[in-house]
Amino acid sequence: MNLNVDYLRAVHAGVTYAVVGTTVHAGKTRTVSTATVADPDGNPCAMAHATTTGNLVFARNRKVSTGA
Repeated sequence: MNLNVDYLRAVHAGVTYAVVGTTVHAGKTRTVSTATVADPDGNPCAMAHATTTGNLVFARNRKVSTGA
């Protein structure tokens, strides 16, 4: 539905970056998530915010049978 990425500073090859992703809301029809990429000093290099719809086929396959 929506993806917004803000690039805050350059990234460089050979440097290890930390990426933290968070699910803000996981509903039946919509999921809202955020992610941040930070350099070794903890400074953010990029931030993303996404709103997606669920994959109904995947959701059906995830249902667990309770058995009888």
